[in-house]
Amino acid sequence: MTRTTPVLVPPSPNFHATPTGGCLTTTLFLKVQRNCKMPILYSVVAHGSTVLAKYARCAGNFSEVTEQILSKISPEQPKLTYSHGSYLFHYILEDEIIYLCITDDDFDRSHAFSFLNEIKRRQ
Repeated sequence: MTRTTPVLVPPSPNFHATPTGGCLTTTLFLKVQRNCKMPILYSVVAHGSTVLAKYARCAGNFSEVTEQILSKISPEQPKLTYSHGSYLFHYILEDEIIYLCITDDDFDRSHAFSFLNEIKRRQ
């Protein structure tokens, strides 16, 4: 799927989520490079809000957006998918380490969590 325009995230400092997915709202835009065809757009490993490693196949403002997401992750929900527009934000929290990736909304959640588990396994 080719992205042709950035996605506007509705202005609100709130994050709403459930164990099966939820709605993410923030004041930032998620801007993705045109013609980015990768299903996993960005991945990050963090300790709290401190990013330990990150990788992006596309240009975008991923760091800004994930900074807000990382600050909202709670130990009460160690595995979750946020959804917003045509993007999904998947994370696993284990031993105070956060494994997070951003995907297109048509990318299967089980594949995203398999990817995150593989990163976790290689640590």
